[in-house]
Amino acid sequence: MTRALLECLRILSVPLTTIAATLRARGKGAPIVARTTLAQLTHTALRPFVPLAILGAVLGAVVAFAANKSIGSTTFSGHIARLLAVAVTRELAPLIVSLVLVARTGNQVTIQLGLMRAGHELDAMEVAGVDPNYFVVLPRVVGITLAAMALTVIFSAAGMIGGHGIARALEAIGYTVTLAEVLGALSQRDLILALLKAGLCGVLLASTSCHFALTARRSPVGVRTAAERAALWGFATCVIINLGLSAYGLAR
Repeated sequence: MTRALLECLRILSVPLTTIAATLRARGKGAPIVARTTLAQLTHTALRPFVPLAILGAVLGAVVAFAANKSIGSTTFSGHIARLLAVAVTRELAPLIVSLVLVARTGNQVTIQLGLMRAGHELDAMEVAGVDPNYFVVLPRVVGITLAAMALTVIFSAAGMIGGHGIARALEAIGYTVTLAEVLGALSQRDLILALLKAGLCGVLLASTSCHFALTARRSPVGVRTAAERAALWGFATCVIINLGLSAYGLAR
């Protein structure tokens, strides 16, 4: 238990370390950091863009069908629209996006930085007066966080609009909810909570991957072990954050 708590504290210290490194840099090398951040953002967001949009539309349609079948009467179309908005945007979108990024991006970052550590590239950077926390860790934390939030918005839009479109096209079960009702059911609070989930998961996912990579043993086996630990911790962290904020949202 104590060891797990220490690991949590080390992971949480990663964003603070990058902030301190940024303040020490005083803008030196900012163009390089900005380019690296943009590269991480585009790499993280563009590759899973289409699969996540398709998955969002399919899940949105499933939620719409299930809500319509459970509630039944067209008198309660507003409740169906509200359920679609809450289930897709507030609950499913941030969780699924986070888990996809854990499996894909988190693993890649851990292996990449772990190999840089094993090959003494990070040591060479420090000897040359280049802070890895500023030039290597910061772009990945910022890029992954922004990508997680962007993909959550995309997944939500695909789930609500695409899912509604699929359900509307297959009116055999009596789905009569209008698009205006679906969009009107999405509250600002739901969107903020979804983005908060995605942002926190993005920060902690990137921090977890960087932490285990930078503390891995300098060998291929050490890098593989770091990737496995980062994946487990990232998965647990994202699930806990989503469940915790969902409970908070229901309690409010």
